[in-house]
Amino acid sequence: MKIVRTICLVAIVLFLCACPALGLVEFKDGGTHDIDYAIPDVVRVDYGAPWMYTTVNLLPGGSISYPYGLQGHEHSQINISGGSIETDLYAYNSSQISISGGSINDWLYSSQSSQVNISGGSIGGLENSHFSQLNISGGSIGELFSPHSGQVNISGGSIDRLSSVGSSQLNISGGSINGDLYIANTSRVDISGGSMEGRLLLSQIGTIEIYGFDFAVDGQPFGYGELTSIFGGSYVSETRRHLTGTLLSGELIDNDFYIGGSASIVLTPEPATVLLLGLGGLALRKRRKA
Repeated sequence: MKIVRTICLVAIVLFLCACPALGLVEFKDGGTHDIDYAIPDVVRVDYGAPWMYTTVNLLPGGSISYPYGLQGHEHSQINISGGSIETDLYAYNSSQISISGGSINDWLYSSQSSQVNISGGSIGGLENSHFSQLNISGGSIGELFSPHSGQVNISGGSIDRLSSVGSSQLNISGGSINGDLYIANTSRVDISGGSMEGRLLLSQIGTIEIYGFDFAVDGQPFGYGELTSIFGGSYVSETRRHLTGTLLSGELIDNDFYIGGSASIVLTPEPATVLLLGLGGLALRKRRKA
């Protein structure tokens, strides 16, 4: 029995030695800090120190590898132009993050009125919520999820999967969505450009408004107006339908779509067409008065 207890004690000691203790690096002095070296610890910026506006730059050669990775708090600024974050990146409390290069291998979480600008680099996944704003003009994102009251503006870049299940607003004027676009609850998506490679899936009272011309549904010219559910149930029970047309940007839309519940796709003419229609209606009213 003594031998067994001794072996167990040795095993426990070896296990504890093999487990790294939680390390913590904090920047909250209002200054600017460049990271071009490896940090195996959690990095927190302006945690518990509001209005300091501390800036952290992750540069080529820099890396952060501990779980809960890099955290921006309280109006801090994080700029990523190179290097890597092996785990997650967090933006809290009106912090700002700009990403022009490097890689985030897991997720970026943006919440509490923060702002994230992405013009390059690669990100495994991104969640934007709680009155935060996300601007994407470049880079690549594996999955983008906007669950609650976020705003997303997409003018470039590549996104594999995109979904919004809360009351978010998404504006797509460029870039590419390589998989399905799923919209539910009260979320809204305005599409005027970009490439849509997957299906348009709508549920509950979600709305997709598409700006362009020459729209057709299942090969039949549609004009403008609203597309709604056929059966009124889940989108998975809907008949496959197909939408084609030209977006305001000149790019083509050529996608299957499924609409469930009270959701809708609204097809809207380009502004020049709206103006011509308005002028035509005005001229018609004048002729009637004459």
